[in-house]
Amino acid sequence: PVIMLTGHGTVEQAFETSKEGVFDYLTKPCDLDVLARVCRDAVSMPKPIKTQELKPGGDKIRVLVIDDEQDFLDSLTGLLQRRNMRVQTARSGQQALERIREDDFHVVLLDLKMPGMGGRETLQSIKNANPALEVILLTGHPTARVVVECLRDGAFDYLAKPQDNEMLIGKIHEAYRKARLNYEKPRSEK
Repeated sequence: PVIMLTGHGTVEQAFETSKEGVFDYLTKPCDLDVLARVCRDAVSMPKPIKTQELKPGGDKIRVLVIDDEQDFLDSLTGLLQRRNMRVQTARSGQQALERIREDDFHVVLLDLKMPGMGGRETLQSIKNANPALEVILLTGHPTARVVVECLRDGAFDYLAKPQDNEMLIGKIHEAYRKARLNYEKPRSEK
């Protein structure tokens, strides 16, 4: 695993290096405890889970990423594809709803701050269209009030940007397991 450590980094560089497979990107001066934790996490990173273990038939976790920033979409798409997930993107709430009508997803990653249809309205529309679909919020501007309201609206969880990628992967797997239960429950009740 590669960890970038720089005193002159930019957000754009962080996006680019994460697309190229860098495990983490830290800026100097860096707290030594943080550096040690990141090194331990990089070395002990679990091997990717085989898709056959996730869903019968070897299907990949299907993720829709909704964000108005193309660099963020590109970076996150690369990260998730390297983890053997199938990823589609949408740059607006309206585009996301079209994607959801056209394809099946297990998990949605949703930015809260978007022009036009905002994140909360998008979340409500997603849950109205497909209550079993799990939504993880990603926001650079979390407030307790908005997060609580979104969780009440059916969001699975949230992460503040810039997100910890390993935590995000873990939350996606948790949301996937819950989505599978949500989809299987109605079938077993019939």
